[in-house]
Amino acid sequence: SKSKQTSTNMMNLTYRARSLNHKQTFIRRIPRIQNRCDRSYATEISSVTASEIAKFGELAQRWWDPQGPLRTLHHINPTRISYVKRNMVSDQESITPLKGKRMLDIGCGAGVLSEPLARLGANVVGVDAAATSIAAAISHSQIDPLLKDNLSYRCSTAEDLVKEGEQFDAVCALEVIEHVADPAAFLASCSALVKPGGHLFISTIDKTPQSFLTVIVGAEYFLNLLDRGTHDWNKFIGPQDITTILNGIGGMKVHNVTGLAYNPLTEKCSEAPHVGMNYIMTIQKDNTS
Repeated sequence: SKSKQTSTNMMNLTYRARSLNHKQTFIRRIPRIQNRCDRSYATEISSVTASEIAKFGELAQRWWDPQGPLRTLHHINPTRISYVKRNMVSDQESITPLKGKRMLDIGCGAGVLSEPLARLGANVVGVDAAATSIAAAISHSQIDPLLKDNLSYRCSTAEDLVKEGEQFDAVCALEVIEHVADPAAFLASCSALVKPGGHLFISTIDKTPQSFLTVIVGAEYFLNLLDRGTHDWNKFIGPQDITTILNGIGGMKVHNVTGLAYNPLTEKCSEAPHVGMNYIMTIQKDNTS
């Protein structure tokens, strides 16, 4: 009926206005929160480079834009979350299967991974070396009051948390290691942050000719899916190299390596057997370590 259609249109307009208001509030809060972050946190950076911090810090207002420069991150996120959940807990039916788990999201950016993990029940700490990203993360999380009790953010690094003696049931470093200066030092810090019996999840890009053609040439220069310069192919690292580093650290066992296949036409991501491109790993710490 005409009255029903009018009611539906009014509801849609109300929803759009509310969404726009949230977005405007989110953006307005960033500078104010960033000032607080800059005053409150000091970090000694080792495996993280200043250029990488600046690169992603400049994207603070765009992290949550589903059509923005980080849109592929939003496309692959459901597959990453499903993988982490499945490899952490056996209960896949609960709406909060990660309840009781304390998790760390390293290189969290504006919380694209942190927020969904918190909604699954985990007590999540998101850390990033870019104060602008942390400001964006805090601002966006305030849109959903249900996150206030089990999601927190810190402008910090993995190395700083190790010095503080922090440990977690699970540590996630997804799409991070390809941006660090020293992968071995970074993995050592990640491993130290995992509780005995806990899990470390790493996702990144293998260093292969296929990844150069697809990620650098295709995604960054041809399809413009990513900003040019987002990645440095020389920093890509394969699962065998990560395994070798972890074997040298000791006490960490690789349980699973799974490929992540992304289709830019459908904007969908799925797990795949081939690991010569994007892949994700499950690593578990010995109970005695």
